[in-house]
Amino acid sequence: MAQSNPGPVNQVEDDQCLVGKIIDRWVCDKRQECLEKVDHKKECFCKQVQNALDKMFRAHKYDSLEEGIQDMEYEDPFFQFGYMYKHSMFSARSLTNIIQSPEVVEKFKIQVRNNGTGTINVACLGGGPGSDVLGVLDYFTKDGFEGKLVIHLYDRQDKWGPCWESLKTAINAELHDDRVTVSFHDFDVTTADKNKPDIENADIITMHFFMEEVYSERENPTVMECFDNIIQKAKPGTLFLYSGMYMYQAIDWVHQLLNNCKILTPGTELTNRSYRDSRTKVTEWIPSIKVDLKQEGDLKLFDDIKEELKIPNSTEDFKVSQRYNGEVVYRLYQK
Repeated sequence: MAQSNPGPVNQVEDDQCLVGKIIDRWVCDKRQECLEKVDHKKECFCKQVQNALDKMFRAHKYDSLEEGIQDMEYEDPFFQFGYMYKHSMFSARSLTNIIQSPEVVEKFKIQVRNNGTGTINVACLGGGPGSDVLGVLDYFTKDGFEGKLVIHLYDRQDKWGPCWESLKTAINAELHDDRVTVSFHDFDVTTADKNKPDIENADIITMHFFMEEVYSERENPTVMECFDNIIQKAKPGTLFLYSGMYMYQAIDWVHQLLNNCKILTPGTELTNRSYRDSRTKVTEWIPSIKVDLKQEGDLKLFDDIKEELKIPNSTEDFKVSQRYNGEVVYRLYQK
């Protein structure tokens, strides 16, 4: 019988943030599951995860996303671990940093002040294993929000169901606050009976690293119906926070979808990214941020395996997935 090896070196310290503690527990549990499948052979574990990372890395390139929604082995625990470890931490913290940006944070604070119920409802479209939930939690737990926070994540249950269950367990173990409610819902833009999320009460709708994944299906009638339904059902005043890769086709598509909404982040700084509006033919600026997890000291995660699970190098610089190079573009709209 194989000997049970210890889990990752625990870097949790008193100053580790709440979301860092949740991620630490969540990802460590998934790592333990993967280790058990390979009899705790660390070399075999790293090889399987690296193979999964390589597939994910290639699937998130521009040309791959343009070709269509990628067929990934989401049910594979090694893929889930790789996604959670390499993307979810970055995705969560980048969403937090976007919300905290000067162009966005004041609008969020106004939205909170204007909500007379004391409850803020956030809907995360395409939130994967729980990345967006963690980003929203990260912001609100640090902001001193005193009301009730309700977060609904919408994505495919057949992809992420096991990750949702383990994230619930991690949140319940670390977050002792009955003012916060998190729920997960089966959602698929390409399936008629799963493409109408219940977002009528949402004050804020996030679309973080989501729209580029479904961009190739934009002319699919079921997908068109999905987004028409979301925009129509959203209540007046709802904030739509779009963020993700600098994929100008997806940026333009989202801008046309939300054409009747007010844009709250004009992005006039020359340090931002630009793209050409296909409707007006005008070149516009879109805000962007850079995120380096090495500088996000309050996460304090997994120092013992960071070097073993580096992102594969690529010589195709232009096509390298921006999910991994730290740049995120964003825009805030209001219905």
